[in-house]
Amino acid sequence: ELIDSLVDIHNARLRSCLIADAVKGLAMYGVMKRPEDVGTDHVKEITGGNVERGDNYVEDPSGLRTGNPPDEKMAEILNREVRALKEYIHKNQVQNQVALTLPEIT
Repeated sequence: ELIDSLVDIHNARLRSCLIADAVKGLAMYGVMKRPEDVGTDHVKEITGGNVERGDNYVEDPSGLRTGNPPDEKMAEILNREVRALKEYIHKNQVQNQVALTLPEIT
């Protein structure tokens, strides 16, 4: 039972890291592109494609996101929550003797 619990918590930490990275990308570069639209925007423009550029446009170097992030207030909220999650699941919590629980991670 203990090993199952530890594995569940470890897996939840890994999922939380993936989610945190995805939310950070959302705050920086906006939502994901459709699979058929994936690619860097400057290459699309060179080849004659149309790129939608919003007011806060920031080109995604990976070409996976639209480059149109949410407004600054929403981005700050997203980044604040990502920081809080990463602090909670950080490995230093072991040294600080903070017990992670599955309900708090998920």
